[in-house]
Amino acid sequence: MYCNHYKFSEKPFDVTPDPRFLYLTPDHQETLASLIYGIRERRGFITIIGEVGTGKTTLLNAAMDRLDHTTKVAFIFNTDVTFEQMLNMALYEWGLVNSQESLSKVIAIRRLNDFAIDQLAGGGNVVLIVDEAQNLDNTVMENLRLLSNLETRRHKLVQIVLSGQPELETQLDRNELRQLAQRINLRRSVYPLNENHTYKYLAHRLKIAKHLGSSPFTLKARKMIWEYSGGIPRKINMLCDNAFLIGYGLKQKKITADMVQEAARDLKWSRFSDTQASSNMPPAETTGFTVVETRPFPRKLALVACTFLVGCLIFAGGFFLSHSKFWFTRLTGFTGSIKGADPQTVQPDPKKSQTQLPISDAVEQAHIVPDIMSKSGPEQAVAPEPPAEEMITAAPPKTIQPDPDPQHSQGVSSQVPVPPVQFDQSITQELPAKTAHSEVHAQDPDKTDPVKSDRIVSVKKQKKTRLIVVKEGDTLNRIIVQKYGTYDDVILNKVQRQNPKIIDPDLILAGQVIKLPGEPTAVGGEGLRR
Repeated sequence: MYCNHYKFSEKPFDVTPDPRFLYLTPDHQETLASLIYGIRERRGFITIIGEVGTGKTTLLNAAMDRLDHTTKVAFIFNTDVTFEQMLNMALYEWGLVNSQESLSKVIAIRRLNDFAIDQLAGGGNVVLIVDEAQNLDNTVMENLRLLSNLETRRHKLVQIVLSGQPELETQLDRNELRQLAQRINLRRSVYPLNENHTYKYLAHRLKIAKHLGSSPFTLKARKMIWEYSGGIPRKINMLCDNAFLIGYGLKQKKITADMVQEAARDLKWSRFSDTQASSNMPPAETTGFTVVETRPFPRKLALVACTFLVGCLIFAGGFFLSHSKFWFTRLTGFTGSIKGADPQTVQPDPKKSQTQLPISDAVEQAHIVPDIMSKSGPEQAVAPEPPAEEMITAAPPKTIQPDPDPQHSQGVSSQVPVPPVQFDQSITQELPAKTAHSEVHAQDPDKTDPVKSDRIVSVKKQKKTRLIVVKEGDTLNRIIVQKYGTYDDVILNKVQRQNPKIIDPDLILAGQVIKLPGEPTAVGGEGLRR
């Protein structure tokens, strides 16, 4: 009806299994080649498995067209019969009985055996093709297995091809048919077309129908055909045939997406998902027909998300590396302060602390560095090394709480609580009374000179240095406030100049010795600021 309107020599999308319209995908080519090889090489049993409408019958017809005249083929397409009826139908196809005869099973098998031997002697072959084999019951299957026993010592006399839907494969996997399953030499499957092969399938059939010019389908129409057919050739043919009929009724030369949708609605079809039809999919993924429309994740959004994630990881890595010392110190301090932690499991790091002091000497120390004025003037003052006995200032024992177990008093890390120390009272007894709780002053060689003595005393008051041992939980801010009564940038800068190893004022460790310049005053460190 519409062939003249669209300039077709014949209907391009007829549903008959015409092998001229067969479009061979790589899977179809492999299946067809295996089918012809198995017949010519007398391989016995061959199975072809495929979903409904995937072109199995067309493949069988194409295989028969490619066999020579010496191969005698019996094609059985009605499988709702008994084995005797099937055998008589095959004998009729081979020309061994007429339409009025009905041989018994024994006589029919004997006649088939004689015929097959004659064909083998003349270089011919005998083939029995059973389409829709999924409908055969176990009894017929078992008789077909016994029929394959017609053989010589070197050749199979009858080649049997079973073609059917996926249910056939399920049936062959049953335990009662395991003997038949073992005799199957070749198993091949036919899958639906993928999207690309669907478009080529349309062009191939239009070419066979001798259509000239551009494709009568728009791009959206071809996309719609793929989505509604799922790549199944029979459904493609039915959908296109109805779409051409609608276009003919509307006097349109182009088949649009609306026409394809209208044809699909007339057939009461729904769209297939993209994952249900592919020529490269295993059978388990192509047998389901439940429509699940999925919207792919936008590629641009995925790229932006990945870029953002990588940027966050790079930033976090750089931040951690730049503050690794800070986080390491906080972590070790936290783990060391846990109640019940073993003090000896944490070893002090010589790189982290500025000085290492024995616990027995872990008391507040202070010393005075006298400035000896040179003859050239008070600006050229030199600080000599004070004597060793004058470096220690005894601190009150109440600053450190004693511990009943003093055996762990040596080698304790700066990150754990300070162990108790047993004080030797002889230290304070040997020192002069005025130095028991204050600094020891070095002898000044120029104190006999009144002028120089006053000048040096004023310098000493500004240059005196106190050594403070950091206790657990102390901060530089707290120490400065305790010693000077106030805290500002001027005092902090002077303290940092005396302690160049303190990089971060917030990071000081227990057991660390800090030098504090100047003498605390009642007016909040005014002497230090001068």
